[in-house]
Amino acid sequence: MTIYKKNRAYVRLISVDKDFKEVDIISLERAIEAVAIVILKKMGEEEIEKKYKNDFLNDVINGEFKSKETLIERGAFFNIDLNGSYLLFLLSIDSFDYIFSKEFGERKLQTHNILSDLFNVVFNSFFSKSEESIIWSMNKNIFILYPVLKENVNDKNFVKNLSENVAQNIKKKVDKHINEFTISVGVGRFYEDVLNINKSYKEAQESLRIGKLVWGDNNIYHYDDIETYNILMRSGSKEELKGFVQEKLGKLIEHDKKRNSELLDTLEEILNSDGNLRTTAEKMFLHYKTVSYRRDQIEEILGISLNDMEEKFSIYMALKIKQLIQDTI
Repeated sequence: MTIYKKNRAYVRLISVDKDFKEVDIISLERAIEAVAIVILKKMGEEEIEKKYKNDFLNDVINGEFKSKETLIERGAFFNIDLNGSYLLFLLSIDSFDYIFSKEFGERKLQTHNILSDLFNVVFNSFFSKSEESIIWSMNKNIFILYPVLKENVNDKNFVKNLSENVAQNIKKKVDKHINEFTISVGVGRFYEDVLNINKSYKEAQESLRIGKLVWGDNNIYHYDDIETYNILMRSGSKEELKGFVQEKLGKLIEHDKKRNSELLDTLEEILNSDGNLRTTAEKMFLHYKTVSYRRDQIEEILGISLNDMEEKFSIYMALKIKQLIQDTI
């Protein structure tokens, strides 16, 4: 029985010692219609219940509750136990707007089914590991609250390893079962008190925002790994950061504009390749001598040596800051 282009049930008509008559087929068709109505009614009730439950969980991660007792009481109404401590994982579909507007267009039903498949993969994966996991979705995101046992909440190394292992596990599962798109995972820091889960949520959001700018899509970003970039963004005004970029990279940017060259891209690729020119040449589909010549040009224009760790670090940070401030201009 197909409902919304998905098989929801199977109905069989079995005869032992006689052939089917037309009245039997008609009876089967009516039975299917009756079952379909029951299934649709049940699905509608479940959707309404899920909406209220999701609204409550969204209030939790947005810090709408000031009393832990009230939060736990409201959770119990939805059969959600929030007495424990949780890690928060934020799963985001990469290039969501482009994929679902360009690739699927008006095929809203197909889009809904694909998102449902993604949720089911995540749910089954986490529920098999811990029945206390709390999972819900909103728009292009899936949220997971993964329980941390009371005896482990003060063990920072254990919690960090747990967060990394869980994130890697779900990423692998989704990559294996979903082919239409990729996902990125943002992980906030761990807070023992569930009232502080909103802090972890904000950190997971920031991890995704900055992590995608620095390292690109289809990855896992932990707040601890992007904190340096976050500090840079908060440490000075946008004008100060733009001034730093201009000081370190301005001459090269101007050279590229005037000559229509690609020295800035080459510099970034050299740094991303740990200074290995052959690797850079392969990534950029260039001859080794071309990359070597470009490196010499870069060093001459900027008045630096890419063999100097301090200078290389400053240039690397300027490149990353340039990416970050471009996103906020």
